[in-house]
Amino acid sequence: MIKINFKRSAFNTSIILCVGVILICSYLIYTEYNIPERIALSLFLIANVFVLIFRLKQFYKIYSSGNNVALKIGEFGIENNTQAKSYFISWSEISTFEIGHFRTRQIYIKPINPNHFPRKKYFGLYFTSKPELLWIDSDMIDIKRDELINILNRELHNCNKKSNNNSVNTNQS
Repeated sequence: MIKINFKRSAFNTSIILCVGVILICSYLIYTEYNIPERIALSLFLIANVFVLIFRLKQFYKIYSSGNNVALKIGEFGIENNTQAKSYFISWSEISTFEIGHFRTRQIYIKPINPNHFPRKKYFGLYFTSKPELLWIDSDMIDIKRDELINILNRELHNCNKKSNNNSVNTNQS
């Protein structure tokens, strides 16, 4: 089993940046700005508060549990702890890994059957094109994204190879 830890410095930086943005937006909202600018700043402020709450929850979860493992890559699949909710996905459910989409630093676990992984609605709207649980936040882990992609692809290939060998052996029997 391969265990990849969280990068704690990324949490600290993320939290400091969120607090800074919140303070700057708060100051700008209460200075002399027009109503449309205040509304835009308020929405940006609210979004940053949500990001800050999310990061603080993740940070608390790591420190309170003593578990610094962001990803567990094992024989049967991947346990992803980089999202708000920990999630396990088996190799048999994974089609491939993708990068370079909207979230260019994230790794997307492309499932074989996307219908098994519904997107989450917020306020009746979809804010992401892909389900949250299938993203690996590569900014928060203590390994380079390209190195992680190589490991994930190798493990997926090995699993597919084993399952193909098992199905050939079963068919020959």
